Amino acid sequence: MTYLGFPRLHFSGRFQADVPTVNNDPAHFNNTTFKPEDQEYQEYDGDKLVAPNGWWNPGGSGNWRFGDCVVNKVYYQNGSSCDDSSQDPVIGMQINPDQKKGRIVDLDSENQNVSEIWGFEIELTKEGANAAKGEFKVVGFADLWFNRSIDLPPDSGDSKATAFYQSIIENIDFSGLAGSRFFDELGTPTKLSIKFTVDRFRLNKDPQNPDYTWGRIVGVIGPYEETEPYSFVPGRLLYPKQTKDGVGEFNPGTSTFCYAPCIIDQQNNLLVDLANSFQADGDTYFKDVGNLQVAVKTGVDQYKIIGPINYREADWYIKEAGIQTFSDLPQEAFDHQLAVVQADGEPGDTVNLTDLSSVYLLEQETGLFARADKFVFRLSSNNDNDQTAQTTLYAYQWGQPVSQTFYLRPDSYLVKQFVYQDPNEGDKVGFTPTPGPDVATPDCGLMLGGTVSSLQPLGNRDISVTTNTNGQASIYLQGTLEGPCFENNPYPGSPDGDILGGPRGYIDGQVYGVYFTTNYEEEEDSTSDPSGTNSSSNLLNVLVWNKYDIPAQPNWVDDVQTIFQQYANLYPVMSFLNLADYNSVTNDVSNNGSKSNLDKMRDVFGLEPDHVAYMPVTRDLSTAKRQMIRTWLAGNPPLESRVESIQNPANSTPDFKQIAIAILTGLALFGLGYLFWH
Repeated sequence: MTYLGFPRLHFSGRFQADVPTVNNDPAHFNNTTFKPEDQEYQEYDGDKLVAPNGWWNPGGSGNWRFGDCVVNKVYYQNGSSCDDSSQDPVIGMQINPDQKKGRIVDLDSENQNVSEIWGFEIELTKEGANAAKGEFKVVGFADLWFNRSIDLPPDSGDSKATAFYQSIIENIDFSGLAGSRFFDELGTPTKLSIKFTVDRFRLNKDPQNPDYTWGRIVGVIGPYEETEPYSFVPGRLLYPKQTKDGVGEFNPGTSTFCYAPCIIDQQNNLLVDLANSFQADGDTYFKDVGNLQVAVKTGVDQYKIIGPINYREADWYIKEAGIQTFSDLPQEAFDHQLAVVQADGEPGDTVNLTDLSSVYLLEQETGLFARADKFVFRLSSNNDNDQTAQTTLYAYQWGQPVSQTFYLRPDSYLVKQFVYQDPNEGDKVGFTPTPGPDVATPDCGLMLGGTVSSLQPLGNRDISVTTNTNGQASIYLQGTLEGPCFENNPYPGSPDGDILGGPRGYIDGQVYGVYFTTNYEEEEDSTSDPSGTNSSSNLLNVLVWNKYDIPAQPNWVDDVQTIFQQYANLYPVMSFLNLADYNSVTNDVSNNGSKSNLDKMRDVFGLEPDHVAYMPVTRDLSTAKRQMIRTWLAGNPPLESRVESIQNPANSTPDFKQIAIAILTGLALFGLGYLFWH
């Protein structure tokens, strides 16, 4: 049982994603070509973008938070509902009224399709008292769609986009709420399922606008069962069938509808979640496309109506969270294709739809739906705890677990969407003003298999896993950007820009996409597979870091400063510490009773990745390099007894560019990790 069931609560409000954007451009990772204006806001001539610079939010903190989120409706176990606080005090309950911060983090500059939320806590409070408080399990957004808000101008970019997060709230401190029927029925869970859809992100070319980096959020919280996936609904999926150009498979930039999960519960109710499926026409309503009905396909061009969708009612999306329940299902609904169609008629009527443009959403013909629970990975190529990861692939047919063999194939289609495009032309799924390094190569950098002992390089056509009778199969992934794979695939760019080596040179490691197909003969980069490859959440999205040999005694000049310089370029956030100044970092004197700089640095570099103050915030520093910095901070001998400042050759002119970069470093990296924690 996920949020898509009973009991459940609906909430709405605002969210902030204050993402830093200098690092959105892969070319900005190249220290030798980085320019001061790359840290400035993008420039426009009227509506035409003339200078991308550091994109639209170069000074972003990485903060993620809720704002003004309140519970506006609940559904009880028997399917009845309440939106009146005099009947149930849960109505009007606040969610994170203190705007508790988490972090929003891209996987990589060349895969921004699955941004994750880290270090986030969720509190449900009433009149200052906590009813429940827990930790949001890290997850990436899913079903990213750039054609949601049609009332916004064509050049609105991310403002037109939508996506959803589904995860669990775990380690819950549960107090409940006196007099609340909803909380009485919920019991005392240690975990809850949560899903929220985010859209209408405000990027109005005016960073001084108080709504800048804020958007709309509508969400649901309900029970969670341990045997089910945490990041998606374990049931059925309706696939979009329309684009701007007519009938076609889902395209994030041009489709006029998006995916819709659904489930038939034990009481034979059909629950359909359409929160991320329809286009928005303003802050209140979805686009009016006529009479929409949930139906079941009973034959060629034949659809039996199950019931109407009430999407045109005032506040339907906000109060119902896009969810609608249907009962008295026809028998065909249990093993035939479900659909959303535009048609007149009453429940039970059969309509003939020879014009496919009236079929907006449709289940796969085989009824097969497969998705991996964890779908975002950061892998080390060193022999450490982060070299190997595991995820579970779930498979369902007509909503029931099914045993099925899947072949794992390389897919660079989606990550390659973030390549050079003219930002003033076409339907952007994402763009970079300058081309970045090639992605998804070499195959030998990533190993896959159903067990650790059966790992094979990505690209081997015989890699497969078979789900068991419970519809589950393990997939193991291992980073191997090392040895012959690393040496035989050097980055082909400028030696000056190649500060890191490996397949992308100035960007550490490589990004890969992996999709799963039931068809052995299918070629890579397929976009018509039961897994729904056109959504990054239906792929395994992987960043593999280069192997890095940690020096026994790392030093500032040879090991640390190069890394800090890149962070200084990419994250121009102000702080009080000059991280590039050896004496500033190693100052072991506390001020006004607070910790010394050195102790603070050791603290933040000692945190676990899911802590909100983890350093670096972007989580793009490899495990091995972070360990090197921790070794350097620990010092042997201790840092405070060593001298490792940058020395200019005798009688030479100081390198003012190097000094400037060093100062910027201190104003950036430490602030990201510590200052914004407080």
